[in-house]
Amino acid sequence: MRLLILGLVSVVSLFAQRAETHYFRAVMLPSNEVPAVDINASGGALIVAHVMRNAAGEVASGSVDFIISYNMPGAASFTGLHIHRGVRGENGPVVINTGIGGAAGNVEDATGRAGMRRQAQAPPTNAAALSALRDMLDNPAGFYVNLHTTVNPGGVIRGQLMVPEMTTLMTLMSPRNEVPVIDGLNASGISAIRAMRTFDDAGNLTSGMVIFETMYQFPAATGFTGFHIHTAPAGVNGPVSINTGLANAQSTESGTGMLMYPVEIALTNQAAVSALNGLFTDPAGYYVNLHTPANPGGAIRGQLRKADRNVYQVNLLPSNEVPAVQLEGGSAPSEVVINTIRGEDGSIIAGRFEYNVNYRFPGAAEFTGLHIHNGEAGVNGPVTLNSGLALADGEATESGFGNISRFGLTVSEAGLATLNSLLASPEKHYLNLHTRANPGGAVRAQMGAAIGRPAVGEALSAILNPGQRNAAPGGMVSIFGARLAAANGDIQSWQGSRLPTSLNGTSATIGGRAAPLLMVSEGQINAVVPHETAEGMQPVVVRNAGGDSAGFNMMIARFAPAIWLFGENGGQILRGDNLNFVSAENPARRGDTLYVWCTGLGQTTPPLETGQVVAESPARRSEAVTATIGGSAATVSSSIAAAGIPGVYIVTLQVPANAAVGMQPLQLRIGGAASNTVMVPVQ
Repeated sequence: MRLLILGLVSVVSLFAQRAETHYFRAVMLPSNEVPAVDINASGGALIVAHVMRNAAGEVASGSVDFIISYNMPGAASFTGLHIHRGVRGENGPVVINTGIGGAAGNVEDATGRAGMRRQAQAPPTNAAALSALRDMLDNPAGFYVNLHTTVNPGGVIRGQLMVPEMTTLMTLMSPRNEVPVIDGLNASGISAIRAMRTFDDAGNLTSGMVIFETMYQFPAATGFTGFHIHTAPAGVNGPVSINTGLANAQSTESGTGMLMYPVEIALTNQAAVSALNGLFTDPAGYYVNLHTPANPGGAIRGQLRKADRNVYQVNLLPSNEVPAVQLEGGSAPSEVVINTIRGEDGSIIAGRFEYNVNYRFPGAAEFTGLHIHNGEAGVNGPVTLNSGLALADGEATESGFGNISRFGLTVSEAGLATLNSLLASPEKHYLNLHTRANPGGAVRAQMGAAIGRPAVGEALSAILNPGQRNAAPGGMVSIFGARLAAANGDIQSWQGSRLPTSLNGTSATIGGRAAPLLMVSEGQINAVVPHETAEGMQPVVVRNAGGDSAGFNMMIARFAPAIWLFGENGGQILRGDNLNFVSAENPARRGDTLYVWCTGLGQTTPPLETGQVVAESPARRSEAVTATIGGSAATVSSSIAAAGIPGVYIVTLQVPANAAVGMQPLQLRIGGAASNTVMVPVQ
């Protein structure tokens, strides 16, 4: 249900050059080679294309990361890792080359069971690579990744490129979340889980990958005996479903550090496949657990939830440094991804930040740092979100062309303060890339411009039907306009018993009352009308870091019933027997029980407090609702506030035995107010 009413797109700060990051997956098998290779081997590839577009929107250059895992029958000497142009069943030329097996020499692996990571470049001067990069974005199936060995120089395992579906989940981990609770252990953690999956044209799952990222803090050095995703809700222990393979590892000496494990999902492992799919549909049904010798059943644990995602486009320049740096032609168009989860008041309680920096320098450079700092334009400020990049990491360039990708996790007071401020006022923070030659910063850019005062242009029932302009206390409304919020936020990343009244520095009032928020974005806010709001014409006012909007008048009535829309004329109506939406393919039948999703039914019994999230029980019933289908009265058995989604109600009714067959109008009434009419197929 949330997916139908809470849709967000990433925040973008536009400039002439634009950096983008695109992900591709490949299942690498010897049977995919042409001709097929008779060897017991397999592998998986994650291809990350860092693309830079020019002012005309054309791909002008890029870098490509190859992240490969492989299982060979024994020792192997790898002579090539490339992307080739070619469809399935055909061989084609190398178009993007990592360079192994050439001047860089072969890669030797005595075990044959490991992985490798390489970066290849597609500069403006390499026409073949640049053309391939452009075409990959349009038709990934026309390209394949191939791993070559001395024994199989034409290729030993190969896979066509596919675009994965992706989701990012996060959690805070604590001994208090273990079952039973662990007392006396001063330990904590934050985990980000990035899950991806691909499908064939028939909708069959073809591959899956889960990347574990965890920052842990124990009071002293400890061992680790397991790191898994388990299947079970909060308060219940469940089986291991996705396993990193960590079984005998040691923490840092301080007891504080990072873990990162990419895990390929074997399609033969039904528990892992089920969990992979569940991470997309029901993340709260899964938890991350880190195990130690002292606590083999789990030392710190956290239930997963979907994270917010905001993307910033920034162009780092030497002229933005304070003082300005002389670096002729130097720049770094960059993409910054911020993922967050929220506490009950809407503030960020944990964050993930990822920097994809496409540096374009006049020559060789050694990189010593990559950070977000607090500070407005023209002012230097402290580092608060540190990528961890240091000279010892060996990040350097001879050509001056390439990409640096780094991520970090934060729960620190300074880090969270920066994230909460950044998502409200990006102009107060800047990204800085440091080098050995310019340790104070070589290229820099503010994270965005000040948002300015919001402007409200429309407010109506959140079903988004122009005919349903009235709203009722407790009902959901949508507010439209410009500059409403500096960054996206919604309740998918939030946990609590009462909706927040502020997200990313944005708030709204209706009739002078603070409105609980379900989502905010630059152009739209979804909110709930406070129960205390008086009837009549009431002003809707939005506030952000730039100030208050002018009031926009909206009619508040005791009841304003409105059925959520599904498709062009249909409603969000579930058939009781199969819990699928009623449609031409799943029509209602005479006597069927239907669940009609709606809003605007007013206060309930027992009464709801403003912003209160309804638990599964007891049911909160609205006043009596009547319904008709095709003009015939439908028996209404209940009308309740929906659990977990403030502002939404569910009316349960029965299709009349004498209902006409075919597309029939359905309408609800409460207290003399009529809803919109939706069409229901009846057979």
